[in-house]
Amino acid sequence: MLFHSIRGVPAIDPEKCMGCGACASKCPTDSLTLHRTRDSILLELNVARCIRCAYCAEACPNNAITIEDKYTVIGRSREELAIRVIVPLARCDSCGEPLRHSAREVELAREKVPDLNVIKLCDKCKVKRVLAR
Repeated sequence: MLFHSIRGVPAIDPEKCMGCGACASKCPTDSLTLHRTRDSILLELNVARCIRCAYCAEACPNNAITIEDKYTVIGRSREELAIRVIVPLARCDSCGEPLRHSAREVELAREKVPDLNVIKLCDKCKVKRVLAR
């Protein structure tokens, strides 16, 4: 007997993904992993490990993950079974150093709180700004 609802493979929209990691924190099989580099966040989905639970799609605050009608996954290597999304980190408006948050997270925060100017400053530049007053 088949389950009443069979889910397909998760799909990640790179234009919507903020690299926040909410999806990876809910994944019971660690199919979704988050890796930080100096300039970006890499979100990687190992499709072969995914059990199609859809917790990732439910957890995503930006609706960047949807469940496709794709059920069969075939690949000759690990690389073919991985979906990767690179999300650039925001940069300090003053010195250009990468911040802890992605550029998309900062954009979203600025949309919600337009007067929040310090959000695009690194910790060093925030201290300099406070001391300069």
